[in-house]
Amino acid sequence: VLAEIVPQRESGFERSLLGDWEFQELLWHSRIGTQVRLAQLWRTGTFHVMQFFPRNRDGRLAYKNATEALQRIGRGDCPFVIGFGHLLPAPAADCVVLEFAASGSVEAHFPRIAGVHASEEQARFILAELACALDFIHRRGVLHFGVFARHILLDAAGHVRLAGFSHAVL
Repeated sequence: VLAEIVPQRESGFERSLLGDWEFQELLWHSRIGTQVRLAQLWRTGTFHVMQFFPRNRDGRLAYKNATEALQRIGRGDCPFVIGFGHLLPAPAADCVVLEFAASGSVEAHFPRIAGVHASEEQARFILAELACALDFIHRRGVLHFGVFARHILLDAAGHVRLAGFSHAVL
């Protein structure tokens, strides 16, 4: 489905058909074709996350609410919501360029399997910033139905960035 925009091998490194982007790695993918990739913008060297939302057979975007929710939320108006860069439409899928949260997800920092737990202070800090993020998106008419540990990202300073708007409702 994503053959038109998935990176192709070219002389030892991956280069995208989207032109200005070099894909570093596939971070996540779903059974129905949604992909999340780490990408570097060639001109600036900055890292971003690109989320590809596939189109249905009739050409309609499968996750239209996700792209509309991200556009409604804006470009970094709230420090606790993942920054939305821009939308790159393509025939097979739309690509949303998002801010890169360097420290990964809360799930990665406090895995249940390993028995690692956040301190009460850490939990309060994360929950306070998460509450601010949810308040911000609700005031813009967006409901987030995927508040899981893997969608609560942490930036380099340890602050929350709410992501994962695939199942958002307007």
